[in-house]
Parts: sequence; C-alpha cells; structure tokens
Amino acid sequence: KNKFQAIISIITQNKDNLLLDIITKTSGLSINVIKVDTNKIENNNNYKITVEVDDIDSLEKFMRSIKQIKEVISVKRECK
Repeated sequence: KNKFQAIISIITQNKDNLLLDIITKTSGLSINVIKVDTNKIENNNNYKITVEVDDIDSLEKFMRSIKQIKEVISVKRECK
C-alpha cells in the first residue's frame, strides 16, 4: 500500500518530554515519524514533524489526538 508524507506543525507550551507524548500518539495508527525539527520561540516550542501515513483518516486521527494534549496550542498540516 502506498504511503504519503505530511508535515505537521505543532506549537506547544514549554514542558519537559512533551515531544515524547506527541510521538507516542503515533502508535496504533500505522504512522512512521520521518523527521522532527524543534524550535523554541519565547515560552513556546514549535515542532515540525514529518510523518508517513497510509491515508488522510490516519493523519486526521493523529492530529486530533495531539490536540488533546493540554499543553498543545495549535496543530496544523503544512503544505510542502
């Protein structure tokens, strides 16, 4: 089955190990993490996570599950 890549931009409050919480959300969704870029902007973290997914449903589930983390300020898909 063909997979496609997507870049997710996530802005969060500063918290230790928050990236681990985000990556853990991929389990059970057949999502592979290809690349992670992190930037600290004032009191926030900006993560750009490149993932490989089976379909748009898996991607949307992943994004919804990230939004449930209380320190997450925003989650959006970036256009390449």
